[in-house]
Amino acid sequence: MTLANGLRIIVIEMPHLFSAEIGIHFGSGSIDDPKDKEGVAHLVEHLLFRGTKICPKPEILDAEFEIIGGGANAGTDEETTCYFSRVHPSYTDRGIELISSMILTPLLKDMAIEKRTIIQEVLENLNSKKENICPHEVVHSLLWPDSKLGTPVIGQLGSIRKTTLGDVKEFIKDHYTPDNAVLCVAGKVDAQEVFASAVKYFSSWTGKRKARVELLEDSEQNGPKISFVKNPDSQFSVSIGFKGFPRFHELTMISNFTKFSLCQTSGRLYTNVRGRNGLVYHIDSETSIFPNSGGFFVNFQTEPKNVVRAIEVSLEELWLLAEKQIGPEELRRYINSYIFELDFSQESSSEIQMRYGSGEILNYIRTINDDKIRVSSITSEMIQETAKLLFSRRNLHIAVVGPMRKKVKTEIESLIANLK
Repeated sequence: MTLANGLRIIVIEMPHLFSAEIGIHFGSGSIDDPKDKEGVAHLVEHLLFRGTKICPKPEILDAEFEIIGGGANAGTDEETTCYFSRVHPSYTDRGIELISSMILTPLLKDMAIEKRTIIQEVLENLNSKKENICPHEVVHSLLWPDSKLGTPVIGQLGSIRKTTLGDVKEFIKDHYTPDNAVLCVAGKVDAQEVFASAVKYFSSWTGKRKARVELLEDSEQNGPKISFVKNPDSQFSVSIGFKGFPRFHELTMISNFTKFSLCQTSGRLYTNVRGRNGLVYHIDSETSIFPNSGGFFVNFQTEPKNVVRAIEVSLEELWLLAEKQIGPEELRRYINSYIFELDFSQESSSEIQMRYGSGEILNYIRTINDDKIRVSSITSEMIQETAKLLFSRRNLHIAVVGPMRKKVKTEIESLIANLK
């Protein structure tokens, strides 16, 4: 359903559940921040919790969500912002009303407090020299040095301090518009009742979204690129990144599946970096997907004596995927696990709301059945060919953050220099 003002409404009825999840998604994020005002999208997200016309204080807003079984939350990334809450199904209408009040009638109070809070968040990721010590953000800056994709979503100290209430209001006017939003409700709800609530609370909303400045086309990689950042911590934090595939690329699903399989408890990274060598406690892999680009990442922490070997074993396993096809039993195990995870997600109103709400705002809707069909068709040959395109010395980017010593730095540089 789409309202006359352009607001799209998606309802997923899940009568077997005992909850409802309400989310409103906006097709705007940190890449829409104005120049020198990086972080304003994230600041807006914070300010919408500082009170509304019907709940004039943040503690009142929190209490009103809690009394209906909820707890409002939000998240901003590069392309989108989402406000969401789980509620008891019998209070779905009230939940939609509360979220609508945050969007349509925010008071935008206490901006100085929220700016101070976000500055503390930024400082958590800086060392004494004000260098970024978040490996995820450091490796993003290597992958996308000339793009907003390489800038922290939360902004930087200078840009946050310079942002004014006028900047916030301008961002809301330009981006918090009904034609740039999707209301998604999933759980034990009735679709017609949700549609009626949406009409009641959102029909008066007006505005047209300002045209987005499109991201630049991806540049050719000429790696490897390594960033060493000194941080007097007891451990090293490492993020190994590769330029990946754009959102609608035919290999994006295979890349996501590879990411999933590597860090299963029987997966190659988990088994060989942790299980057989004891080099880390936790290791994970993730992907980032954008209209014109993408990224594939492996992340872990380890003590100084293990960091070189942990990087070496991780790269060996990734390179091996490109050199040799995985066996049929291993592939079957990963496919089954992936499909079962899709089934399990249907027990969560939150996961389903996010899947379809974010999918609609990004024009990337994939049903559970769509993903099952695509995953079931993945072959060992497909994984190997995808790995060949991803995992190469030329496409390698590494952020190493920790108690840096010259010996460790030299050994890592030598390891990378000798990669094939």
